[in-house]
Formats: sequence, structure tokens, C-alpha cells
Amino acid sequence: MALLVSRGSSRSGARQPGGTGVAPGEIEVMQHTTLIVDDGLSFSFGEVDEGDGGRELVFTVNNLGDEDLTVGTVFLDDNNGFQVTQQPNSNVSGDGSTTFMIAMLDD
Repeated sequence: MALLVSRGSSRSGARQPGGTGVAPGEIEVMQHTTLIVDDGLSFSFGEVDEGDGGRELVFTVNNLGDEDLTVGTVFLDDNNGFQVTQQPNSNVSGDGSTTFMIAMLDD
């Protein structure tokens, strides 16, 4: 399964020398305590015995910047057996977060 998140800051900005100014929106994606790298990743749902049903995981999108972060649609590069069950909020305020969910289907 590939996980791709579209991202971009709604406003531009940069920290100024001497600590003045604001940091632009900066994305961090976590699954529980695992940091997910930018620009796509293969992610394992672990082992599930046949007949035990699917598994759903919650991913958290953190905005590490000061300005708002615009999060695009989460989509699966190869969704065979998987489904995005909850999209994240499209706007994440500075130092805020949102979640999305992906389910491994019980087929």
C-alpha cells in the first residue's frame, strides 16, 4: 500500500534571523508513534489471519509551523484491499493536527 498526501502552505512566510517572523506550515504525518516520511511510503498493516476481519489505522497530520497548512486529499496509489475511510480536515492551523483513517478490507 502506498500512502500519498498532497500538501502545501496556504500562506508563505519564513523565520527571520534573530527569531522574528513566523514559520510556514510544515507537515508531519504519524501513525501512532511511527513517523511517516514525506512524498509517499509503503506502510505495513502487520499480519492479519484470514477470517479475522479487516484492520483500521488512524494517521495524524501535524502542522509543525506557525501558519495554516492546507492538506489535500489522501489517496491510495494501489487501493486493492484498502480504503480511505476518513479524510483529514483540509485546513490545519499552526501547531494543530487532524487525522485520517485507512482500513484494510475484510475480503
